[in-house]
Amino acid sequence: MIMKKLIHILVFVGLTFSATAQELNSHYLYEMNWFNVNPAFTGETDGIKAILNPGTQWVGIDGNPSNVMFGLHSKMNKNMAIGGKMVMDKRGIFSNFTGELMYKYKATIAKDHYVSFGITAGIYRTYLNVSTILEDKYTDATDPVATAQYYDKTHLLSSFGILYQFKGLELGVSSPHLVVSGKSVSDHLFGMGRYSFDVEELKLKITHSIVYQNLTDSPNQLDVGLKMMWEKTIWGKCTYKTNHTMIAAVGVNIEKVNVGYAYVMNQGAMSRISSGSHEVLMAFTFDKRAKSKREKQRSADGTKR
Repeated sequence: MIMKKLIHILVFVGLTFSATAQELNSHYLYEMNWFNVNPAFTGETDGIKAILNPGTQWVGIDGNPSNVMFGLHSKMNKNMAIGGKMVMDKRGIFSNFTGELMYKYKATIAKDHYVSFGITAGIYRTYLNVSTILEDKYTDATDPVATAQYYDKTHLLSSFGILYQFKGLELGVSSPHLVVSGKSVSDHLFGMGRYSFDVEELKLKITHSIVYQNLTDSPNQLDVGLKMMWEKTIWGKCTYKTNHTMIAAVGVNIEKVNVGYAYVMNQGAMSRISSGSHEVLMAFTFDKRAKSKREKQRSADGTKR
């Protein structure tokens, strides 16, 4: 009887934490994966871009959150782009799956001034990790709480994002999970700004960035970051977050391949129970134009023969 009550408490706490956690994007490599938080970044690079972005938080704590994102996006023409992404997020006894399709339209409002609008449509599923509960030898496997049918909800969802660009300046606002069927409209807003400039004599590109999140069930959060890239190849970034964490990230861009790693350093009480958080990002760009040129060349060679 005590165990049943304990499981019910765990489910309630897990549900509350899961709902809150969904308002927080657990990814830190915004510089390489803005697409994950704002659909207006869809198709910002030439060719087809594939992204794999796994991460784990609070290493050393049982049931610590883990997150894997996979995405694809590409331009359709000068003004439009499409994409899609899947995110598997595990937090304690709950798992969350999100699958979304993206569409972006980019408009020129003046010379060097652009505004992009991005929307998404997809599904959002939350379900209980039954195996996690049943690993406890004291748990009654016949308890309805410990069955997959007890909590398994799927919702339709939609997100929205805007991006303004002028030379080295970018300003964006997005609302992840703006509309989820059966729930009220989310007031979670994700605002970002960054400015890049070149230091030619040092072959450096320096980017200042700021990210602000208006959160529903948690204190609002501000991130301030500084990134330096040498010869468009090797980069490093430091970020301070107002939830008292520091992030150090490094990466390398080699032709069409981008790789990055981020380490989140805990401070205060959390540093005594967790060794921190880790995240990896791998991105590959496939050049559609290059393929088209090869096909045209082969066709021309065939005609000559």
